[in-house]
Amino acid sequence: MFRLDFGVATAGTSLLAVIELPPAAVIGRFGRSGFNQRDPCTGHWSFVSARDEVFTLYEYRTTSAFQRGAIHPADFWALTVPRELHIGGHRDTDLAGFKRWLAEQVQKFQRTGQRAPDVPEEFGREYVRQHLKDCTPAERLEGLSPEQRLAGLSAEQRLQGLSAAELQELAEKLKRKGASVKPE
Repeated sequence: MFRLDFGVATAGTSLLAVIELPPAAVIGRFGRSGFNQRDPCTGHWSFVSARDEVFTLYEYRTTSAFQRGAIHPADFWALTVPRELHIGGHRDTDLAGFKRWLAEQVQKFQRTGQRAPDVPEEFGREYVRQHLKDCTPAERLEGLSPEQRLAGLSAEQRLQGLSAAELQELAEKLKRKGASVKPE
């Protein structure tokens, strides 16, 4: 009926309702959300209905990230008692259905400890697959070891980026180490 989707456009959504849910159970069911210093919230999830209706669930300015003397964000999201969270979306959507589904999902986590099917690894992988094309080559390779970068490439493919001088230097180095290099 609804699915978690951090990649969906949420522009134009606004507050539709509030709901009381235990913050720790929200994280347990849907995974941690990103915290962006520009956002007025320390937790934000986006969902899409089968009819492509967009809903958001978020904490809005209730933590010490935005209010002096308020609860620390880490303490807020560790709470196991219900706290007010906001639901955003567009007007004329199935808000009642979303609220019902959301409450069921959180209750399911509280009973079984079961995360939503796309959290966290599956969702992360799918999100990366969808947005990888938008990354620079350096961003795509970030965090990979040299061995991982070269995995799956033939020796010829690994040498393609080397200049003639670099190839000659490599051949001499291999010769000094006792490896035989046969020119073509």
